[in-house]
Amino acid sequence: MPEHSDFGVCEGVVEFLEKFKTKTELISSSSKPLAHLFYREILDIDKHLCYWETKPEFCHMVDDMVKKYNRYWGKFDELNDYMYFATLLDPTMKQQLVSHGFKKMLEYNMSSESPLSDDALNAMVREMLKEVVNRMGVLFQTYKTRFDTVVSKSSSKKTKNLTILQIIISKMGLSSKMLKKKGRELHKIK
Repeated sequence: MPEHSDFGVCEGVVEFLEKFKTKTELISSSSKPLAHLFYREILDIDKHLCYWETKPEFCHMVDDMVKKYNRYWGKFDELNDYMYFATLLDPTMKQQLVSHGFKKMLEYNMSSESPLSDDALNAMVREMLKEVVNRMGVLFQTYKTRFDTVVSKSSSKKTKNLTILQIIISKMGLSSKMLKKKGRELHKIK
């Protein structure tokens, strides 16, 4: 016969799993493009797991879920760059969400024996963000190199209007010198 405390545990399990059900439905059942939301959802699940890890009665179940999560999403430095790019291009989030995610990841992985100062942590986050923005600049430069000649051949008159690529690059704070340098580095790799 179940005891009253057993029902409390069952309610906890349902509450824990409800987040995963909601996120799965959001991502898999939508007919709209949601690439810009993936990173936010991953961070939300990470936060959810961190919260439930503190509850002793659920630590074994949460440990198993953390292992599964880490296999796919736990290493932010190994996530597909396009997830970051989609977040950077989303006008509601831009760099703030990517920076926030990097900071949380670093805080979570920090050892309590050797914590970083806020200045050191923020410097690491800025460096990680700079690297993602640089890789995005390389991607844009690659597209510009490949497709810009096609556009200029097909247009009969030249305009002084900024292209979409130039607008995005200027919004990201990337200089043309940096993009040319990154483009040369990319061509050397080929």
